[in-house]
Amino acid sequence: MSSFWSLFSTFLSACIAVCVKATAEEYSFYEILTYRSLFSLIVSYGLLKYYGISLSTNHPWLHLGRCAAGVVAMSLSIVTVQHLALGSAQALQYTAPLFTATFVLTSLLLRDGEIDWPLLIIIAVGFFGVCLILRPSYEAGQIIPVLTGLLGGFFIALATWILRSLGREKEPEIRTVFFFSLSCTLCGLPAMLICHTAENQTPLDIAFLFAIGLMGVAGQLALSRGWGRGIPLLNAVFQFAGILFAVFLGAVFFDEWPDILSWLGLMTVLSCAFAASYMKLKRRPVESLA
Repeated sequence: MSSFWSLFSTFLSACIAVCVKATAEEYSFYEILTYRSLFSLIVSYGLLKYYGISLSTNHPWLHLGRCAAGVVAMSLSIVTVQHLALGSAQALQYTAPLFTATFVLTSLLLRDGEIDWPLLIIIAVGFFGVCLILRPSYEAGQIIPVLTGLLGGFFIALATWILRSLGREKEPEIRTVFFFSLSCTLCGLPAMLICHTAENQTPLDIAFLFAIGLMGVAGQLALSRGWGRGIPLLNAVFQFAGILFAVFLGAVFFDEWPDILSWLGLMTVLSCAFAASYMKLKRRPVESLA
């Protein structure tokens, strides 16, 4: 089922966040953006050549919108992870499903379509779970990263919404990833060359960068396929699972353990993801969901 690619993408995103946080003091956000996107650019270009896919597209404006929203979203994501606890940072970014639900609702209203109220309610309950996770007050100096994370959630939703449009136009996922990787590289590379770059890199730092790049290109391919061929609202609910992954990895690697109310929020989010998946699988045959 195509939407499960979105779930895989959220897991990779949480793993990338661990690597980013581990190198927070060594690399600036534009360096991480550049290294990650450059790796994806090389891999996606190689895949384009291997499969004989042309760079020519009939939907340049959709690609431009996806690239613009994606570059902003990824930049804000890196900054948020560098300055907040891993679970909190991911929870802020995964407010994206709330924005996605708004996009879906608006689209259906404009077309006089039937609104899937049960799934919308599940997303609302899932967002309440996010609020429970974010319940602890932030320090005064963290208000900017918090707002950055929320804004990143909006741009993530916008980017994935455009990915849905590209999928409907049968645009190859590899071409979509290539253009996105190219745009990130072109935005991050000049800043990296002009400004200070990391010095005294250890083999572990290089390994983290390699892991970020490898998981980045895999995540982009999975994200493009999931949003290009899956069900938008089901993808949106699956995005909440990224919070679970992030909190678990944050506890394991950075000793960031949630309290009781935060665990309640996590269970709420997880229940919503399973409920939405069950509802869609029960309502439609598997073939219609692929």
